Amino acid sequence: EARHAKSSYLLGSIYYHGKVVEPNSKAAKYFLFEAAQQDHRLARDLLRRIDGLDQTSNIAAGQAQEALWYAARSGDLQRSAAALTKGADLEATDNNGDSALIIALNSRQEDMAIWLIERGASATVADRSGNSPLHLTARQGMAEVSQHLISSGARIDAINEDGRTPLMLAVAQRRGDITAQLLTAGASPDLADRQGRSARDLAAHLGDPAISSLIGKGRVVTAASQSQRFGLLENQITEPGSLYQGWPIVAAAVAQDEADLGQPLSGMAHCCSSCSTRR
Repeated sequence: EARHAKSSYLLGSIYYHGKVVEPNSKAAKYFLFEAAQQDHRLARDLLRRIDGLDQTSNIAAGQAQEALWYAARSGDLQRSAAALTKGADLEATDNNGDSALIIALNSRQEDMAIWLIERGASATVADRSGNSPLHLTARQGMAEVSQHLISSGARIDAINEDGRTPLMLAVAQRRGDITAQLLTAGASPDLADRQGRSARDLAAHLGDPAISSLIGKGRVVTAASQSQRFGLLENQITEPGSLYQGWPIVAAAVAQDEADLGQPLSGMAHCCSSCSTRR
C-alpha cells in the first residue's frame, strides 16, 4: 500500500516464481511495475523477462530454457512445446536446482507434469532437499501424476534428506489412493526415516482405519532411546496431517501411554513456558 519499491519487487518475484503462492503472471507484473516505476533495477529486469516470455510464438533460442521453466510454473502447454522446439532441455535446472517437472509439481500444475513425463522428463530427478517427483505427488495428493511416474520408472523407495520415502508422505497426508499405488508397486512400509519411524508406524500413530487396513499395524513408538522418542513426539506435533499436529508435547506423550517420558516432558514444558519458547 505504501508502494515501497523493494517490497513491491519481492511480491512480484514471489508471484512470478510461485514458491509461496500459486504462480500469477498478472499479479507479478502489477507489483514489478510498481517497483520499476521507482527505478528498481531488478524489477525492471524481471519485468522485461516476463514480457519476453509472454510472446509464445517468438521465443529466441537463448530464452528457450527459461521459457520452459516459466511455462512449467504457469501450466502453459503451448509455450512449453514452443520452448522444446527451440532447444530447451527437459532436465536442465533453474537457480533453485529444480527441473521443469519439479517446478510443475511444486506449482501444482498436474496436466503440465503429465505432459512433461510423457515427453521423457526424468521420473527419478530430485530437488535440493532430495525430494523426487514421487515425493512431491505423494505430499500434494496428485494420484494421476503419481501413477504416471510409477509407470515411467520412478524409484518407489526414494529417500529424501529426512530419510523419508514417498510412502511415508502419502500415509502422512492420509492419501489411501496413493498409498495403495505405492504398495502395489512394491514400496516397503518398514523402511525407517531419521526419526526411526516407518510408514507402518506412522499409520499406527495417525489411527486412520483406511490407511491402516492397507498398510497393516505398526508399533506406537519405534525409537529406543529417550532422545529419539522425544524427537519422534516433536515430529508428530508439527507434521501436517498427523493426528497430534498442534498438540502440546506432553499431551501427545500421555495420549500414547509414554508414562516414562511424562516427568521429563513436564519439566521441559515448564522450562520452555518460563522462557517463552514453544515446544
